[in-house]
Amino acid sequence: ITQVYPGFVQADVNTKIKEGRSYPFEFNDSTGFSNFVSLEPVFLGNSPTPWSVCLIVPSKNIEESARNNFRKSLLIGAAGILIFSIITLLIARRITLPLKRTTSILKDLDKGVIDVSKKLKVRSNDELAEMGRSLNNLLDTLQRTAEFARKIGEGNFNAQYKALSEHDVLGNALIDMQLNLQKGQELEEIRQLERKKLNWSQDGLTE
Repeated sequence: ITQVYPGFVQADVNTKIKEGRSYPFEFNDSTGFSNFVSLEPVFLGNSPTPWSVCLIVPSKNIEESARNNFRKSLLIGAAGILIFSIITLLIARRITLPLKRTTSILKDLDKGVIDVSKKLKVRSNDELAEMGRSLNNLLDTLQRTAEFARKIGEGNFNAQYKALSEHDVLGNALIDMQLNLQKGQELEEIRQLERKKLNWSQDGLTE
């Protein structure tokens, strides 16, 4: 083998083969190209002298394969980062968009504006969806309350309104106001009737 590959002499290949040892190493052939060599012992029958299988691969093939694998790894890594970024962006958008809309509605309410057209679209069952449903219910409640107060202001003291619960401070206060206005209206009607009777009596006396 050292006659076919003189460069093996420096690696002491013959000794390694006789010892029956696995031995990897590199050497430059007569053309100057680097090669990777791997020796693996083979024992045949009862022969005391081991043989050896020798595998020679040009280093550039190994390096090219490594470079290809490296490029593939870079490509897969870049694709993974891109997919992760898109997913993160979608998740962030899903979280921030309802929050922005909620903030816009709350700013309107802070100014006394009740815009039912801005109600949130709720499709999931997470905490954000629960917050959206509560805010939508609040808009509906405020709109009904405002409509009830408008009817009371127009003199319709018999308008129907139902409080959300016994703890509904605003609703119960409006209902109490309605009852007080109804009583006031009844008292005013009684006073007007008495005033008419008095005027009738005075007119009779005068005549």
